[in-house]
Amino acid sequence: MKSSLADIKKENQNSYDGLIVTIEAVQGKMGVIFAICDGPELQLEIIDQYEKELLPTIRSYRVEVSQTEPNIRRAVGNLVESDAYLQTGGAVVVTVLGLEKISSFKSSTATDDDPRSNLEKFFGYLQWTRESFRKFKFPIIVWVSNNLVKKIIRQAPDFWSWRQDVFEFKATPENNQILNLTASTQPAEIRNNAASETIPLPDLLNIVSSLEQNNPDSPLLSSMYLRTGQAFYQLAINDRTVDPSINIQSSKDYFMLGITRLKSNDFIELANAVSGLAEVYVFQNEFVLAQDFYERALENYQRAEDLQGEADTLQAMGDSQKRIYQNTEALANYRSAIKIYQQIGDHLGEAHTLKAIGDVQQFLKQSTAALENYQNAIKIYQQIGDHSGEAHTLKAIGDVQQFLKQSTAALENYQNAIKIFQQIGDRLGEANVVKGLGALCAAENDHE
Repeated sequence: MKSSLADIKKENQNSYDGLIVTIEAVQGKMGVIFAICDGPELQLEIIDQYEKELLPTIRSYRVEVSQTEPNIRRAVGNLVESDAYLQTGGAVVVTVLGLEKISSFKSSTATDDDPRSNLEKFFGYLQWTRESFRKFKFPIIVWVSNNLVKKIIRQAPDFWSWRQDVFEFKATPENNQILNLTASTQPAEIRNNAASETIPLPDLLNIVSSLEQNNPDSPLLSSMYLRTGQAFYQLAINDRTVDPSINIQSSKDYFMLGITRLKSNDFIELANAVSGLAEVYVFQNEFVLAQDFYERALENYQRAEDLQGEADTLQAMGDSQKRIYQNTEALANYRSAIKIYQQIGDHLGEAHTLKAIGDVQQFLKQSTAALENYQNAIKIYQQIGDHSGEAHTLKAIGDVQQFLKQSTAALENYQNAIKIFQQIGDRLGEANVVKGLGALCAAENDHE
């Protein structure tokens, strides 16, 4: 069922209102804002509109990212260095363009030392230059397609976690028709509080209460319900001074409030929300209920023909099934996920799933098959520069070799894993390997 033109216009207007508020709210602070749009004409219309509306208070700049060295941090840094006003700390917004032109094919400048495609380089730059974005005290709007943002979520999760907010704009299904936008219309008292994705929980609750009383039909309310559910979930994870079950129940309640307000044809929104609720059930070790929600998310991703979401959900289902020893089902979902990851070129998703398959196989004492999948995962981790994945898989290989009493090989892989964990500052990973080393030494001593 397709959304009507009136519905799409309304959704775009709501997104535009939120975008304007966020730009104004982030002045003087670091703020990376993702704007999602698959229509080039619509994208340009929106950019022209907000640049015009923000004048004369906020100056606008545009920067296009290099296709061969796709580094947003460098592109914005070069812009700042070349512009005196940007260096004074005045009110500005920087729009980043050109990301859709980055090729996923192997670069013509690739070498044996760096065989990555330009798109893989882009993900690497996002992941490893995150800290240096702190120096930019202004909003940066990064324009991406739906396809690219899914890959960013998967392959640059640390950078994605820093986003200030996300706004999606839909082109009309028929012909990418430009949709006329008006100046921002959301009531200021709500807009100013709802601009940030990292809203403190008390403020979220105040926003929800205000909307329920004064504007219960607002499309913003479902989003606020879902954000509040996510906030309670994060509180349950991070605040050990309070019984987690209290916050978990609140999380479930708000997720359900948000989900029930979504339309049945909002496939992506429904899938994302239901998948988030499934994670809450996983946290509580309620894996059977989690599976029900994952299956609902999977159905909606499939209806939306969202291959990334479908693959990620299949992998999550496998992870949940593995926890309750449904190993046959877990392996089936992992293998289905791998096929899709390979189809869409998601190397990181493929590597993670290969390692997960290896974990299940080792549990089943299918050590030869486990080692094969671990080795295949290692190759991909090395190709894309995922040092954490490489180290964890080296540790897993060492565990299998210790099980097979291949002590020398196990010791070598443990030592290599420790080196990488030390290089990336992962103390927990290092400690887990040291624990494996201790078990290996103890077994050797017993043997002697």
